[in-house]
Amino acid sequence: MSNVAEIPSTKSEVGLAELATRIKSLHADVMGAGRNIIQKAMDAGDALIRAKRMVKDGERVVKHGEWLPWLRDNCGVSERRAQDYMKLAANRHKIEAAMKSAAGADLSLKWALGLISDSGTSDEKGALGKYERAQETLIKKLSKLEPDDIESAAQRTIAELNAAVGAMKPAKAA
Repeated sequence: MSNVAEIPSTKSEVGLAELATRIKSLHADVMGAGRNIIQKAMDAGDALIRAKRMVKDGERVVKHGEWLPWLRDNCGVSERRAQDYMKLAANRHKIEAAMKSAAGADLSLKWALGLISDSGTSDEKGALGKYERAQETLIKKLSKLEPDDIESAAQRTIAELNAAVGAMKPAKAA
């Protein structure tokens, strides 16, 4: 419900100071709602984790393999949303720390899930982030090689990277 209708519409009835105070208050409410949404999602995740554990540990009135139908029928939560909530709960400390330093951020479930996404460990975005993820992938692939092949493969990669960097550098003026 909006409180905007409560603000008089004529210029003489309300000043900029009052409007600024009202805007600040409403903005604080919006930010609090974002934090509340994330907190509630983490709390739901905690409850889901506990329920799933109870089902798996034999404290169940639900047959084995019936978790998803039980979830749908009793909780009104889709499997994907339940997984999201459980991921958020499992990463509560990271999310809460980020929320403290994200005072001006638009806090949402999408924001929180993006913090903990499995798409890479780098928080960087854009080309540098892609490069860092590619580098991590390359190192993982190197570790899967036979011990005798690791050094030669790494040296070939280094030589190719040096050649690529040399080709990308602007020519120095003489």
